[in-house]
Amino acid sequence: MNTGIITSFVVSGILLLAILAMNLNISQSSSELTMRQVNQQNVNTVAELLSYDFPKIGYKQLSAINNPISVATANRIRFQADIDNNGSAGVVEWFYDTSSPVNKGSNPDDYILYRTVDGNQMALTFGVTSFNLSYFDEDRNAITAPVSSSNLDDIRFIQVNLTMETRELLGQRGGGGEYITSPWQKTFAPKNLSN
Repeated sequence: MNTGIITSFVVSGILLLAILAMNLNISQSSSELTMRQVNQQNVNTVAELLSYDFPKIGYKQLSAINNPISVATANRIRFQADIDNNGSAGVVEWFYDTSSPVNKGSNPDDYILYRTVDGNQMALTFGVTSFNLSYFDEDRNAITAPVSSSNLDDIRFIQVNLTMETRELLGQRGGGGEYITSPWQKTFAPKNLSN
């Protein structure tokens, strides 16, 4: 057999394998980018809701609400606020329920974050793996959660730590893989808590 033909087959085989490997890498990079964008959009959605609700703690159209916070734990807060700016205070609650995982993916740390406004509950089920609330007084000293009812009026700042991950592992080709993580943190200082 001609060595030129054998050499061309070997070279073309190596070239074909290189093209296939490059195509696979581009496909995986594209998947990773898409998953990162979706995860970041999910974080932004929850962050917008938190940023809408938390500054309104204790707010009422023409006055402040006395004792607006009724529950303050590491994974739950219940407060009164005029969310709709209609002159009547409603009850808003955020609760991270770690008792039952979301069954929509392979991520074992994915639990439901609930937002309830006047009994209307919204379940946020798209990758919340951590939701932690921290409370601080006017001097920014930490108040240990759960905050006792006698110390609820001392709360002036609320820090929210949120982590969201993708539902599925990325990069399982070689057996491993990872969940894409997007953290978010913000400290709120609702104006009506300073009264």
